[in-house]
Amino acid sequence: FWAYKERQEYSDVAPNDPAGGVADAAALYFTAESSPDKRFASSFGTGSNTYCAAPITAGEAVIPDAVQYWAVGLDCCGTRGFRCDDTLVDGAHAGLVVYNRTHAFTEWMGDDFYRYEQAVGMSVARYGLRAADGHIFVRWVENPDSARFAFLGATALLWLKASLQSLPISILLALGAPAAARNARETVASKAQLIPGSPLP
Repeated sequence: FWAYKERQEYSDVAPNDPAGGVADAAALYFTAESSPDKRFASSFGTGSNTYCAAPITAGEAVIPDAVQYWAVGLDCCGTRGFRCDDTLVDGAHAGLVVYNRTHAFTEWMGDDFYRYEQAVGMSVARYGLRAADGHIFVRWVENPDSARFAFLGATALLWLKASLQSLPISILLALGAPAAARNARETVASKAQLIPGSPLP
């Protein structure tokens, strides 16, 4: 959340504007003709979730250039098409940037950014597109400020879920700690008895 507050916002961004020029963005306001292009949407499934990606274009019949920006989302595409976030809202032309960063529970819960990259790879392979180096992922929204707070709540739920998943391990470690300490004391006492002149425990 605070990263969004600290980074920049850019307006009047066209789909073919180089992503490298707005690499420090928190939010992007795209031109009116820009939108996630559902024709080229694709997904990557993990068994429990579906990671979705669609190139942001101006609706050209053919996309001649490498795609700079991709709209992404979780469990929001499939037989009914790409429906992530505010994609179906006519007045939506903004993107909240998705950062590539890990957290304490990435090892257990997976790396969303990597999975979005896999979804992009599916689109590239299926439709013959090219993904630009340094391309940017965004959540397609109507109002970035409102979306920030909504995603903040989702992040809190993520941490709660991860904490609950790690709770059994923490309990087991806590229950095993006294026994481990007792065994350590007994081992030290046994070694002390073997050393001549050592005081008896």
